[in-house]
Amino acid sequence: THNVALAWVDGRTGVGRGQKTVAVDPRKLGSLRVKDYLGVVELLMQLPYIDDRRIALYGKAFGGYLTLKMLAATNQLFQCTAAVAPITDFRLYSAAFSERYFGLPAKEEHAYSTASVLEEVNKLKDENFLIVHGTADARVHFQHSAELLSRLVKAEANYSLQLYPDEGHVLRELHSIQHFQRTVVNYLQNCLKHSVLLELPEEEEEEDD
Repeated sequence: THNVALAWVDGRTGVGRGQKTVAVDPRKLGSLRVKDYLGVVELLMQLPYIDDRRIALYGKAFGGYLTLKMLAATNQLFQCTAAVAPITDFRLYSAAFSERYFGLPAKEEHAYSTASVLEEVNKLKDENFLIVHGTADARVHFQHSAELLSRLVKAEANYSLQLYPDEGHVLRELHSIQHFQRTVVNYLQNCLKHSVLLELPEEEEEEDD
């Protein structure tokens, strides 16, 4: 009903990917996934039914992290991006997860800084993106978005924000769920509507003999 094509990518570290994935330095998994997904975007842009002027990203948690990193790695390639409860710095995330992949923060400061979205604010300041977060999120604490917002304000960045007070990582209240769905859909529609829709050529009518 919205005239969109949705791409769902099973990226690197997926099951059954062989030794090339197993041998990857775990500290580089984020940057490698960004590279992989940008490669997929390049392939999609070559398809005749994809309008390369109307490409958007959506992700939640680690997916939200990847969408912001992809946005920072390109120059206005994506018309809009919605990042829901994004991880912005692995020093703020679960130690069990972060230290498994990056090591101890005190010993791996460079790895954590390289992976951090907070270090990419200047690359995001002119992009169009929406941040959504529940203030009671126990999985990806609201501090992730708060730290990002603080830096975005200082950089005078362009961004949109939607918060859900007292909501967790998964929205529970029906009115919050409905509002979230409308917010994301309306944001994407308003963002993409300014580009010309892809028009399929009309089929020529066959003349009667």
